[in-house]
Amino acid sequence: MKTRILLAATTLVLLSTTAFAGPIPFTSQALGGSPLVQTDLALASDGSSTALAAWRSDQALGGVYAARIGTSGVIDRFAIPLDPDHSVKYGPVAAATSAGFLVVWATDTTIRIRLVGKDGTAGPVTEVPTLTGHNCKAPLIAARADSVVIVSGFCSGYSATLTDVRGVVQQSGFGVGGANEAAGAAVAVADPVGFCVVVATPNAAQPDRDDLIGKRINSNGSTSPPFPVATQVLRVNQIRAVFDGSNDFVLWSDQGGVRSATIAPGANNAVAGGTIINSAVLDFDLANGWLVYAQGDGSHAQRLQSESAVGAPFTIDPNAAVPRVALFTTAALSVWIS
Repeated sequence: MKTRILLAATTLVLLSTTAFAGPIPFTSQALGGSPLVQTDLALASDGSSTALAAWRSDQALGGVYAARIGTSGVIDRFAIPLDPDHSVKYGPVAAATSAGFLVVWATDTTIRIRLVGKDGTAGPVTEVPTLTGHNCKAPLIAARADSVVIVSGFCSGYSATLTDVRGVVQQSGFGVGGANEAAGAAVAVADPVGFCVVVATPNAAQPDRDDLIGKRINSNGSTSPPFPVATQVLRVNQIRAVFDGSNDFVLWSDQGGVRSATIAPGANNAVAGGTIINSAVLDFDLANGWLVYAQGDGSHAQRLQSESAVGAPFTIDPNAAVPRVALFTTAALSVWIS
């Protein structure tokens, strides 16, 4: 989902993880303002001391930028320029690695990769041609200790690129399946065995419904046969996933709410879950322990108590949309465009 709000400001909230028995305390501050339209917000955390927010400004005037955020919510580097090219159309997405943060975005014909060190210094841009030479969807990214998978979306499906933790390409151009045209209707997640990619594709018998199809990618580039995650579900808007310590926990949204399934590391099958949110959401994001989402009445957060239950929701911002969430050791960080 893309939000285009003139004079947009990116706002962050630091959610306490120490008290859940009532209203959850949080701190809030503006990350920065811009006279341009800001879209496609991404957020990644190293889990301990540093997070990176990345976003795209107005196509006609801007490009891709990032900001570095500390554990207390203090922004210590703002508007790090990553790409001034106004032809950027999709992304960015971001992931933390042992070398810093990899930020990925796409033009019509290439995937661009840039490493931002934990000190905020940006390295050179790497360009990877797409499988068909024409992107139609935002890229995906997932990181392990030794490797990173970047999944680029062309008009009839997705292809994958494996890199090292600094974004140096190791293997590229292998397909991971078709998907429908909904922006965000795919996800990549890293687990102890490798990577799992889940995409939504129209059901052959009922084209107004989707099947969720999973495919595993190993760190050496080998892949598994596709396997079903869910079948004949309502048309999927977005998919998010996280490795929760035991399983790949997959959530997807449709016009009725947010549903779930779990996939064990290395498995080629999924276990159906339940309904996490029983009403439509505009956008949502997931971290291990937290769910944030936007509805017509604002953006909200809920503490995940298990793979099928959540705590009571509370409002982050009554006017916000496009929330993103990432974890520090003692807090969760939420960032959104408002």
